[in-house]
Amino acid sequence: MGSPLYFLIMAQNNRIFYFDALKAFAILLVIIGHLPLYVYQKYGVEASILGAAVATFHMHLFMMISGYFTNIHKIHLEKRAKYLIPFFVFGVLYAYLAGSDLIKFLTSEAKDGYWYLLVLFVFCCFACAIKKLRVNLYAGVALVWLLFLGVHLCFHRTVTGMTLCTDHLWQFWPAFGVGMLLREGALERINVHPLLAMGLFLSMAVVADWCGLIFVGHAVILYMFNVAFGIAVALFFFILFGFASTKLGYRFWGGISISARMLSMP
Repeated sequence: MGSPLYFLIMAQNNRIFYFDALKAFAILLVIIGHLPLYVYQKYGVEASILGAAVATFHMHLFMMISGYFTNIHKIHLEKRAKYLIPFFVFGVLYAYLAGSDLIKFLTSEAKDGYWYLLVLFVFCCFACAIKKLRVNLYAGVALVWLLFLGVHLCFHRTVTGMTLCTDHLWQFWPAFGVGMLLREGALERINVHPLLAMGLFLSMAVVADWCGLIFVGHAVILYMFNVAFGIAVALFFFILFGFASTKLGYRFWGGISISARMLSMP
């Protein structure tokens, strides 16, 4: 017989329904999290508390899932370079239709919303470097984060910094790195005591939020606690979905899988 984690994520057609459900949930959160930016402000509608709350962690969850599905032992940069195709094609097209140009698109931090494709490719490059240099994964994740933080502090709000997306690099690399660590066995160890882990991560989120209020006048420190909050909440949902799947089985997968199909329909 296989391990509990095996039965947790596998199904008859070899789909990993555990993560199908989690990805569908993350997609929904990204949509909700961007409503204040693209809908509420544009039409003068007051932002909802739900949208503001989701925005504090939805991209951390998205990046953590992306990190989990990055197999550092078999990563091929030529395949990951395909991220740059929609980045340039659709990003530049959107910028043109919005009345911008290529230079403004490339030198803006958000890249008209397409920053994540460039950032994901950069993350994969550094993950590959960690593997090639044979650095311990925990140490590698920490060192790359310090590098991104240093670059951000040196080029914050400059043309160079915004072109490199340093704001996004240093804030979301930790979540991506945690995702890789989860894949390398951390998730299975955590799932031994899921309720304890969920309680711990919620406690970490509360502490990070409280510390953020204390250091509200110190931008970098505040953002660090915001990153810690986002990662803690993302980890909570990672464990919650696994725990729910073991208790609810295919009833859980059925509902979430239907939601995933609806979100992917044209």
